[in-house]
Amino acid sequence: MAISQEMRPPEAGEPDDKNKRWKDAEKLINEATERDRPIDPRIKETVIALNILGLPTSQSCEGHIKKDDWPAPWIDIKDPDEPSYRFVGERELAERTMRGRVTLEEEQACISIQRDRDILKEIYKARPELDQTKGMEDTERREWWSGRRKEILREKLKEHKISFERYEEVAKILAEIRQKIEAERKEKGVKREEVSEYLEWRARNEELAVKARELLEEFYQGRSAPPSSSVELRVQGDKEKGFPIITNRKGKELTSRSLTKVRIEDLTQCQEEMQAFGKFLRKKVKEG
Repeated sequence: MAISQEMRPPEAGEPDDKNKRWKDAEKLINEATERDRPIDPRIKETVIALNILGLPTSQSCEGHIKKDDWPAPWIDIKDPDEPSYRFVGERELAERTMRGRVTLEEEQACISIQRDRDILKEIYKARPELDQTKGMEDTERREWWSGRRKEILREKLKEHKISFERYEEVAKILAEIRQKIEAERKEKGVKREEVSEYLEWRARNEELAVKARELLEEFYQGRSAPPSSSVELRVQGDKEKGFPIITNRKGKELTSRSLTKVRIEDLTQCQEEMQAFGKFLRKKVKEG
C-alpha cells in the first residue's frame, strides 16, 4: 500500500493532531488492500506507523507456515513513484509495440487504473456482498464476483473516458509489452543501463532504507532483552529492484528446512518481535 496524503507527516508550522492522524491512517489501512487482500492483523500496527513516519509501504505479511510463503513477518518499504520503465530502450520498445494500437492517453489511463488504490478499496468493500452467494456453485459464484468487479471498474473508468472493453484490450497489449521487455532482460550477456528516473527512484529507496535502519537501531538500543540474532529484525535490500524489506533473519533459515519441521514457536517469536517494533513506532508517532 503506497503512502497517502492523509498519512504523511504535517509540513513545518502545520498543527499536528497525532490521535486524529493515527485514526485516519488506521481507517485507510482497514479499507486498503494489498494484492486484493486485507492487511494481516499482526502486522497492521507496524504498517500504519511506518507510513505515518514517512516510510511508505507497498506489501506486507505477518508470516505463515505453508508452502510458498515466507515463514516470518516482512514489510516492503518502497517509494510510490516507481517509473513505468527501468532500462534504456524499454520505453522505445513499448512505443513501437503500441504504435497504431494504443494511444499515450490510453496507456496512461490503464496504468493509472491499475495503480489506483481507490479501486482496490471499492472492490474490497464489496467483498461482504459475497455472503449473498452462499449456496451457489463455485462457477456461478466466480461469475457473480467477476460481474461485480466489472461494475466497479466501469464506474471508475468513466473518469478516464475509456470503456471497460477498451481497458481490457489495452491491458492485454501492455501485458504483451511487459513480456517482451522481460524476454530482452533475460538475454544472456546483455547489460542493461537503467534510465535516470529509475536511478533517482532507487536513490530515494536507499534513503528510506537508511531511515528504516536508524529506527531499528533506536528500537534495539531500548530493548532490555535483545532477541537472538535469528529473530532480530533487519533491513534487507531487494537485489533486483533495490527497495528495502524489514524482516527477521530467521525467515531465511526456516525456508531452508522442511515445512513439517518448522515449529510454530519460531514464527511466533518473529511475529512478536515485529509487533514490539510496531508498538515502539506507535510511541514515536505519539511523542512526535
